[in-house]
Amino acid sequence: MKPNLNFYLCNQSIEPHRLAYFQWGSTDNTRILVCVHGLARNGRDFDALATRLATEYQVICPDVAGRGASDWLTHPENYTYFTYITDFLDFLYSQQLCPTYLTGILDYFGQTQEYQIDWLGTSMGGLIGMSIAAMPNSPIRRLILNDIGAFIPQSALSRIAGYLNHHPEYFADFATAEQYLRQTYRSFGQLTDIQWQYLTYYSIRPTFERGYQLHYDPKIAQVFNQTVEDVELWQVWENIRCPVLILRGEQSDVLTEATVTEMCRIHPQTQVATFAGVGHAPTLLHEEQQNVIENWLRIR
Repeated sequence: MKPNLNFYLCNQSIEPHRLAYFQWGSTDNTRILVCVHGLARNGRDFDALATRLATEYQVICPDVAGRGASDWLTHPENYTYFTYITDFLDFLYSQQLCPTYLTGILDYFGQTQEYQIDWLGTSMGGLIGMSIAAMPNSPIRRLILNDIGAFIPQSALSRIAGYLNHHPEYFADFATAEQYLRQTYRSFGQLTDIQWQYLTYYSIRPTFERGYQLHYDPKIAQVFNQTVEDVELWQVWENIRCPVLILRGEQSDVLTEATVTEMCRIHPQTQVATFAGVGHAPTLLHEEQQNVIENWLRIR
């Protein structure tokens, strides 16, 4: 199964641009799962999971601005969560994603279709999802946070800034790029050679100059570098009312066990799944990880 590549024009943004998204499953399916990737990743990270869930969901996997097939922003200072949240609020309520949300058109039986939007976010994608889920009358019905939470230690942010700021401009060949990604994302845990090649294939793009380069705008680092302290989002977390599933890599430096414990104290109904041998973040390529997600989503 292959996804359809679509584009949405984000007119509400401070800098209008196209948001690329990969759509799996039937466009008539009103059960929608939006999967949003991490800081330097893209929507193709969810291919394996989307393939598995496409019979039950319309799975939408966007490339956040500056990543993958989405437009790069002219002004790098606009690579902020304000831009990302604005983009997704615009997109979630659009007629392109949910044709009857704004129009109130009646279906064949005279009833307005009720779209159900669930959100799965890895790292940055989870922070965007938390922010939207915390809003009054949020469109998000259920939320899955993949190795991200209400507190992020400065030490973890410094580690991430390290590879954002210091990476090769070009890779001479595919094998060189794969080796770089294996080293940079070694916290992903044990992956097969095929899985590493898959991740590499969608993490780079060919250039006319010399080989390959990473498939994101390197200028996304400029705003990220301004984050030099611990990030605390407890007020956001307190305002979330929908059911939440937290996925955590046992060795994660981004989502600590202490943070998860406090999040569960604030919202006792939160469910947690921890995966051994993984840091930041679970790739969702493993059957064990996919089973947890699928089983939780099936709970009505």
